[in-house]
This record gives sequence, structure tokens and C-alpha cells, in this order.
Amino acid sequence: MMNKRLERKDFDYSHVFDAAIESYREDTARYLRQKKEYCLLQNNEFISQANDQNYNLFQESIENSEFETFKQKMVNLYNDKFSNKKYKVREYYDEIKLISPNNICPYCLKREVRNLDHFLPKTKYPSLSISDANLIPSCSDCNHDKLNSTKLYINYYFEEIDDVPYMKCYVDFCNEDINFRFELVKPPTWEDEKFNRLKNQFKDTDLLKFYAEQAKIEYSRKEKSFCRSVKDCNSYNERLESELCDLISDEEEVLGINSLEATLWRGLNENGKELFKYLSKLLTLKAR
Repeated sequence: MMNKRLERKDFDYSHVFDAAIESYREDTARYLRQKKEYCLLQNNEFISQANDQNYNLFQESIENSEFETFKQKMVNLYNDKFSNKKYKVREYYDEIKLISPNNICPYCLKREVRNLDHFLPKTKYPSLSISDANLIPSCSDCNHDKLNSTKLYINYYFEEIDDVPYMKCYVDFCNEDINFRFELVKPPTWEDEKFNRLKNQFKDTDLLKFYAEQAKIEYSRKEKSFCRSVKDCNSYNERLESELCDLISDEEEVLGINSLEATLWRGLNENGKELFKYLSKLLTLKAR
């Protein structure tokens, strides 16, 4: 089973390119038509390098004297045409947005997809400005946080990311409160380079802090149910363990093993005895 979060649309880049430039005035359209073959070759080269995660090997080969003009026209092609609801070519943009399962951002696995993110920035790699291989559905927050970054992330079209857990949740039981801390843990089968790209992504988007905050909310939604599983029981194994195992199974199936929710419930399950004591004490305090 493949564990890629996204299945690429694999549009005919030639057709997409033609559709994007058809409404331009003749001088701009002529310039872009002259660059079409170069962009097609660049797109194929990027896909070839991405299949082996050799993203650093991909480079633009436009002469320096022309690069600024080429960049501006290709950036405008994305901003003014490809992503503009007034033009028919926008249908490709919308189709890519729909790729992500359950409309959930593949970067954070939490928020809704709102726009498209350029995996390699369009200002540095303008030949890929409207390439579906370089456009990843994302939420507004992840896209915004990534805007000014020059670091490489995980590309969810080309890499298996959810074959093994890469994150751990630690639980802190404090009297009448409970707090969570998330930490990235390098899977033994991963190369350092891949794990570093994952760390880049989490650092730039501040996901570990976001997960810790969201975990409090997710836990609070389940606390009453957990208390019911603890009531009139003598140990964690009687009912609470079964409830947590069901939650883990459900979340891993729907969102994947590295979702916030699946990681949270695994962390609580690993601390099952402490959770049972915490909830038992909470019930005792509420009964007073």
C-alpha cells in the first residue's frame, strides 16, 4: 500500500499552458508561446527529479539577462489567469484543490484547504508556476507561513510520508489540568535529508505548538466519555483502554498515523494508567 497523502492530477501541461495564455494580449501571448517548450521540458525534468526526491538538482536555465522578464510573466500567468475565477483555466486550479482527501490540508492534517501552495516558489522557479506537480493544496495558514521560506519541505505527491509514525505526544498530568507536548521523532528507515525537510516544515509553520493547543481542545471533547469509561472500574484495562484503541484505529484510518488526533490518542494510551488515575481523581473531586 502506498502512503502518499496526495494523488497528482497529472494534467497535460501543454493544454494547461495554452488555456492560461489564450486570453492574453498578443505581445504577451507571443512571448509565452516562445517559452512554452522550455516550460514543458522543465516540468518533465522536475517530475523526474522529484520522483527521486532530488529537488536540489532542479534549476532554471534561463539566461540571467532574461530571467526577471520571464519570472514576472510566469508569476503573472499564475496570479492573473490560472488562479483568477474570471477565466476558464481556473478549473485546473479548482481541480487541484479538490485532490486532498476530506478537503484537509496535507501539511497540517487539520485545517481546510483554501488555496494552492507552490512547493518550489514561483519567484525562483517560474517555469513551474502553473505546473500541477508543483502545486499542493493547502490551508491559508500553512501557505502563508511558507511564503517567505527558502527551505525545502515534504512533497506529498512524490513521497511516502505516512508509512511510519514520525511524531510523539507527551502528556503532563497536573492536578486538575492536563497538557500536551508534541515532538518529531526520526523514523529509523528515513534518511536525514527527508527528516530535515519535515523539520523545516514544522518549524516554519509552528505546527508542534499548534498541535499542543489543539490537543487540549480534542481532549476536552472526549473527557466526559473517558470519565464514563473510568467510572465504576478498577483499572485502565477494563474500558478506557478499549475506547482509546478504537479512537486510534478510527483516526489512523481516516487521517493517517501522523495526524494530530491519532498521535494524541496514542500518547494517552501509552500513559493509560496515569490517565486512569487522573480521571479517577477528577471524578472524586467532582463528586464532593
